[in-house]
Amino acid sequence: IVVVGYAMNELTPAKLEAAIDHEATVHGFVPDMVMVDYLGIMKNDIRDIRNSVGQNAKDLRGLAQRRNIAMVIAQQVSREGKKVEDAGQLVDVQHAAEDWSLIGTSDVALTLSRTKLETDLGLIRLLTAKVRSEAGGYITLCTQDYPRGQFVLEAHRLPSKYKDLRDAFAGKLEGERGR
Repeated sequence: IVVVGYAMNELTPAKLEAAIDHEATVHGFVPDMVMVDYLGIMKNDIRDIRNSVGQNAKDLRGLAQRRNIAMVIAQQVSREGKKVEDAGQLVDVQHAAEDWSLIGTSDVALTLSRTKLETDLGLIRLLTAKVRSEAGGYITLCTQDYPRGQFVLEAHRLPSKYKDLRDAFAGKLEGERGR
C-alpha cells in the first residue's frame, strides 16, 4: 500500500498519473487499485465546479482504463441525501453531490447510510445502487469498529425486516433510557 497526500485543490488526474508512473519507475510498484478520497476536493475549475468534478471523474476513469487498474472514488451526498440518511432511509444515486454525470461515468456505485443508532452500534448499510454489468439494488449490513481502524468486520445481505427490527430496537432503547 502506498499512500500519497495532496493539499486540498491540488490533485489533478494528470498529477495522479504522474505519481503512478513515479512509483512504477522508481520503486517497481504498479497498483491494482487506486483510491481517491475524495473527488470534490481535487483541483476543480472554480468557475464551473459541477462540470469540473464530472470531468475529473471521466479523466480518472480513462486513467483506470488505460492502466487496467480499479479506480475507487469517494464522493459526498447532497443536502437532500443527508436528510434522507438522517431520516433512516437509504441514500441512493440521486443524492450524489455536484454532478449527476458521476453516476453515469461509474461502473459501480455504492451508497453508505447509517442512522445515529446504527453509528452507535457500529453498523452501516451499503446499497449497491448501480452495477453496469449486472443487477444491483441489494443492501448489505456491515459491522464496523472505527476505533480499531476497521471499516468492515462482517457483512451480510440485509434481511427485508431489518428496518422494523432496527426501529423496534431504537424504541426499546428509548424506553429504557426514560426509566
